[in-house]
Amino acid sequence: MASAKAPSLTVESIVAAAEGKSIPLPTLYSINLSRGGQPLSPKSSIKADETLQWELEQLHKKRTALPPTTYMRIIKDTFSKPAMGDINPMQALKALDYLRDLEDRRISMREKSLTAVQQAIDTFQLQPQDVRTLPYVQEWIGQVRKAEDRCSKMYASLFLDLRRWIIFKEINAEAFNKQSSLAMVNTLFSNILTASPPSRVPLEMMEWNRDSWTRMIAFIAGSKASRKQSESSDYPRIIAVLEQYLDLANQMIEYCAKIDSVEQAERDIKNELDNREADLQKKAQEEKIRAEKIEKIYGEEEARKYYNSEMERYTTYGEATRQGRKVDSGVSFASNTSSALKRPSTSDSSNSTAASTTASTLDKAAYGHSHTSSQDSGRGPSLFRVDTEMSKSDKMSFMRKMKSFGDLSHLKNRNGSVVSFAASRQNSDVEFFDVDAMKQQREAWEAKQATTKPGILDDHSIFTDVASIRGNDDHNTKHKIFSSLRRKKAH
Repeated sequence: MASAKAPSLTVESIVAAAEGKSIPLPTLYSINLSRGGQPLSPKSSIKADETLQWELEQLHKKRTALPPTTYMRIIKDTFSKPAMGDINPMQALKALDYLRDLEDRRISMREKSLTAVQQAIDTFQLQPQDVRTLPYVQEWIGQVRKAEDRCSKMYASLFLDLRRWIIFKEINAEAFNKQSSLAMVNTLFSNILTASPPSRVPLEMMEWNRDSWTRMIAFIAGSKASRKQSESSDYPRIIAVLEQYLDLANQMIEYCAKIDSVEQAERDIKNELDNREADLQKKAQEEKIRAEKIEKIYGEEEARKYYNSEMERYTTYGEATRQGRKVDSGVSFASNTSSALKRPSTSDSSNSTAASTTASTLDKAAYGHSHTSSQDSGRGPSLFRVDTEMSKSDKMSFMRKMKSFGDLSHLKNRNGSVVSFAASRQNSDVEFFDVDAMKQQREAWEAKQATTKPGILDDHSIFTDVASIRGNDDHNTKHKIFSSLRRKKAH
């Protein structure tokens, strides 16, 4: 902390007095103005008057944590003026500090809620495919992704545009002052950064703006050129972006406040898991009823095949349940197949940016691990995007099912009547399916099965072999497999 008796200070001592906090822009402007607008360096010496000494002594004190609505009101009252000329430069500097504080609050709330969600996911030991089955968590993460992308872009735009307009106002003041104009440039685009600029604003952009405005001020002071310029229509656009940002940032803060603790996140996830379990039980009962009807016509093997295929499809595409889960029907829904959802690949490898860190955190909450893991080395994060890919076998199964539906599309023109369906089969190479004949064949098979020595062909081996028929388009191949089963039983 600076002493009031000290005749001069260095920038290093001022930064140390701030104790890691950003120096308020009005104070930084006073420091720059005391040096005649000259750029600062860590070793720069500053002669501080009583006012500046008092401001520096307050740097170590914590700022009052104001509610977001207060930040928004002050910012709107400052910048939402009919014309840029109505804005007080010093008040604008304070408003920029409040705007930065609001952005810091938004980021802090986002990190707090994300950490709570991640810890809750770890508590329940959920795998990536498990997290995808929780609609509430997925919706929450999706909303945070969208809001994060938009907020960060708008804040980066406002960070530059508002600074540009404040300098424009200072240069076009009634009494042009080179020193105060340079002090404003070195304040808003300072080379002594006590607070890092937004992740989307590189340091090179800060340097370019500082150098460009410095050259412009030197040109105006040297040429005595006319400084009066008509105000651009761009300022209303900037204010429109500012209002959108304030509304979205406030919404995001309120949205993240819904999950403000690990306990709250655990309660929400537990409710999701309970709802998921209830849905799975309901689905199992529905498919069990359908399987019983199929068993009466086609037998136990076909019914079992249908039941397992439907439950596997239900638990694989979009609504996968936890491995080894069981419901009251007594059927295990554990699957040995890997998830059909794969991570998207991107070409961006800038993993060191804050945006990448945010994306990594979001991905870890959504999928249980980050895009930037060792398995994804050389691949950047897929920011705010979720893509899915089917495995090769799943694609083939899906295409066969679509093909089957496509083959039935010609029945639309005939209203799908029995007569038209029979007529459509006249030119088909596939044998017409006769239910009565199928029943007779089954009765004959059961009679023969009753005389067969038990234990040679159990239910498990039948199920295993018949499962290989699944998804086969060639009815001749299907006939061959059943013939193979009969030969196996005979031996």
